[in-house]
Amino acid sequence: MPVEEPISVFRWPVAVEKTIAAPAQEVWDAISMSGNLELCHPFCARNPVQVWPGSNSQDEVHYLSGWVYERRFRQWIEGVRL
Repeated sequence: MPVEEPISVFRWPVAVEKTIAAPAQEVWDAISMSGNLELCHPFCARNPVQVWPGSNSQDEVHYLSGWVYERRFRQWIEGVRL
C-alpha cells in the first residue's frame, strides 16, 4: 500500500481566537514588528527580514526542526489584520 505524503493527509484548518485587553494600535505594533516571531513563536529559531514593512514585505521563518519557510506578503493594510 503506498504511503501518502503527510501534506495531503492532514488538511485540518487551524484557527485560534483570543480577546486581548490592549489598545488596537499596541497590538498592531507588536504583530507587525520586524522579526517579531523570534519573540513569540514557540518553534521559531530565527526570523530574518529581507524587506519590511508593507505589501512587498519578505522574511523567513527558521524553525527549530531545521525547516525554513519564506514568506512574501501580497497585501499589507496598515493597522488591519487579514
